[in-house]
Amino acid sequence: MIVGRLNYSKMAKSPHLNIIISDQDKERLKKLAIVAERSMSQLAAIAIREYLDRYEKSASNTSTDKINIP
Repeated sequence: MIVGRLNYSKMAKSPHLNIIISDQDKERLKKLAIVAERSMSQLAAIAIREYLDRYEKSASNTSTDKINIP
């Protein structure tokens, strides 16, 4: 049995997203995070933001609202 209370004041205030990735991709992310001096979470958030920005931009350059995701 777990005794105690969660300290919500110390928990992150940002939205959370859980993802499932391969062990190989996790290791790649870990190595890049070390080189970039960021946490894996920070680096993943940056990668997702850049991906979304790139594909939203490409979608706005087409005549349809559909995004062609490779």
